[in-house]
Amino acid sequence: MTTASRPILRPMLGALLFIAAVSILVMRTTRGGEWQWDFGIYSAAARAWVAGDNPYDEPALHERWRRETAGDARITEISWLQSIVPPTTLVMLAPFAMLPRASAFATWYAFNLLALAAAGAAALAMSGLSLRQFRGWALLAAIALLGPVQSGVHAGQPAIAAASCIIIAIWCESRDRPIAAGLLLALATALKLQLGAPFIVLTLYRRQWRPAAVATALFALIALVAVGRLQVAGIAWWGDWMANIQRSASNGAPNDFTDANPTRDHLLNLQLPLYAIIGSRQFATALSLLIGVAFAIVYAIRLHWTRAKILLALAPAAALTLLPIYHRYYDATLLIIPLAWAFAALTDPAHRRWPIIVLGLIAPFVLPVGWAMNLVKRGYVSAAIAAQSWWQIIIIPLQVWLILALAIVLIAALPRAEPHKAEN
Repeated sequence: MTTASRPILRPMLGALLFIAAVSILVMRTTRGGEWQWDFGIYSAAARAWVAGDNPYDEPALHERWRRETAGDARITEISWLQSIVPPTTLVMLAPFAMLPRASAFATWYAFNLLALAAAGAAALAMSGLSLRQFRGWALLAAIALLGPVQSGVHAGQPAIAAASCIIIAIWCESRDRPIAAGLLLALATALKLQLGAPFIVLTLYRRQWRPAAVATALFALIALVAVGRLQVAGIAWWGDWMANIQRSASNGAPNDFTDANPTRDHLLNLQLPLYAIIGSRQFATALSLLIGVAFAIVYAIRLHWTRAKILLALAPAAALTLLPIYHRYYDATLLIIPLAWAFAALTDPAHRRWPIIVLGLIAPFVLPVGWAMNLVKRGYVSAAIAAQSWWQIIIIPLQVWLILALAIVLIAALPRAEPHKAEN
């Protein structure tokens, strides 16, 4: 191959790879028509919030859904779903939920894809890559092929928009746009509390006062509107919300990390492998929080002394956010942050092996959600093998172990410098 042909071939190959990835994404997410199950229950709760009804009265939500969607074959039953998102999420989804049902699903689907595209553009810009480079196209293709991205869009999950807002907020900060960064962090937290809140705390720790103040103020305003609407309507919602959360995480329910839950391999929190090892809910939860706090302290110390630019500086937070408390597969959309850094640093001699290790740890996330249990369901793995302790401890929570390893690697990759030389 001649030297002159390489500049042409690389972007062509990258473009083909990206087109293939987008085709997989679009076919996968539209295979079920307009149906996005998580958006189904959350939009029903948002409509109840607007109407002044209890958004956490699940029997009432299910009954109203059946009544209002009778005869519409495009929209499926929601009686198996739980209403567990905080009131701030309902505020954010209300503009979409109040549209006619079919339009609401289509609009939310388009919004998630647009948010994801904007996040991809932000990641590309922060990485210093461009579409004139093979690595630029490869980064966008890798984002589109991530299993968490595909499952999140397919489910109509607020996690996609929330993670996208966080990534774009980081780009805004890197371009010295603190107000925009703060606004986006507030929207991310309102959409998905457990994703956005750690990044607001991190902004405070890094003494980025303007984005932190804007994010805190706007989120507080959204929370005030969300809770105020319920209080004005005289709804006793707190008890129902807490009961829904507890029920969704116990007795084999979808968020339960014990072996009673047949879809527990959808979870990313450390309780999943720790329970498989210890066999105790209480110890698994306590140890998960203890490990999370320990890693957060180490990360905070390293971050204080680092000279890393913002993409690498915040990459460990993307992994650590997922570990201590409940998270599902689609929340790993945050891995776009370390993914972008790894592609950018591949040819940087200062980082040597770290980018390759990071890409290797993220590569298994192209697997679809629930892949381990699906191997058993489809007969590729016998029930006898699936019952083995090594399968329960290593294979079922494989992605959890990978995220833990990723957090360790990213913290170790932070270069050291005196605090006054740190770069934002």
